[in-house]
Amino acid sequence: MSKDSSGGLEQESGNTSQESYPTNKIEEGSSISTAALPHNDLQADTMAVSTKPTRTSTAWAALFVGMLVLVVILVFILENLATVKIGFFGEHLKLPLAVALLLAAILGGLVVFLLGSIRMLQLRQTVRRHHRAHIAS
Repeated sequence: MSKDSSGGLEQESGNTSQESYPTNKIEEGSSISTAALPHNDLQADTMAVSTKPTRTSTAWAALFVGMLVLVVILVFILENLATVKIGFFGEHLKLPLAVALLLAAILGGLVVFLLGSIRMLQLRQTVRRHHRAHIAS
């Protein structure tokens, strides 16, 4: 045997031995083991790729969206650094415009959250009352 240009072994002429080396190719007519192939629908179903999003993929997507939001907020802050005077209940503050707007948005979100939470509690109490009345009758 001698090495060819690709580093593999080639058979010298005159050598009659039939040495075989494992290859990745499946030749036509060869017998291969089918132990790894699915033999029924149950095995085929378990080998199928899941198309439902996993918790990890959902977390990665949420992390990506969160990072994009942070980049947008950072750009917003960097573009709105001018200082403005803000008066609230007799108090006067000087803040960068972006910080003042972000604080206003956060306070607005907290008000919406508080009012929404109160309304959900009211609806839960109403549902409980109707449920108790239905069970009692």
